[in-house]
Amino acid sequence: MKVHTTSFGFPRSDKAESQDSFDSKAWGETVIAVVADGVGSARDGGEASARIVKTLVANYAARPKSWSPEKALTEFAKLINRTLYQESISRHGTPEMVSTLAAAVIEGDKLFGVNVGDSRVYVVRNGSITQLSTDHVADDGAFKHVLNKAIGLASDVEPQCFEFDLADGDVALLCTDGVSNLLTEDELHKKLSRRSSARTI
Repeated sequence: MKVHTTSFGFPRSDKAESQDSFDSKAWGETVIAVVADGVGSARDGGEASARIVKTLVANYAARPKSWSPEKALTEFAKLINRTLYQESISRHGTPEMVSTLAAAVIEGDKLFGVNVGDSRVYVVRNGSITQLSTDHVADDGAFKHVLNKAIGLASDVEPQCFEFDLADGDVALLCTDGVSNLLTEDELHKKLSRRSSARTI
């Protein structure tokens, strides 16, 4: 299956650096894409997101051959979570290296993914949009922006895992809440159905 990737990001304002990080890499029959959104209230959220993306992409490319995509994504997410949490406690005494994570791997005709927090993974096919990831946020509507699970927030984390059988013409999107909070699923669906680039979205 031929896969074409686009990516784009920008800070929330001219006065604030972006807390988001993202990357994608392709080799052989494998494509990996990762996005992380550093928690704004955390002192080192931006550092956390950058390290999550760099570590996950590098480690996945060098994963043990016996590991399935799900096991590799889960184990590497848990590893970077422990590392960031322990460093944060050592440096600040509290969790300050905190970020969301959404990752997707395409191998053959399957998409495998994990997420922690509220960064999302969608797939559009034949007029419908499906959110594969799960938002880890407070149930109370007034606090729906408050994460109840994130990388670096606690000593251990259980990422949400998912997989999806792909078909020719499918479009996958990884995004932070900077996109999903501003565009409805219907608006996202229309843009993705038109094959809009990440920059256009």
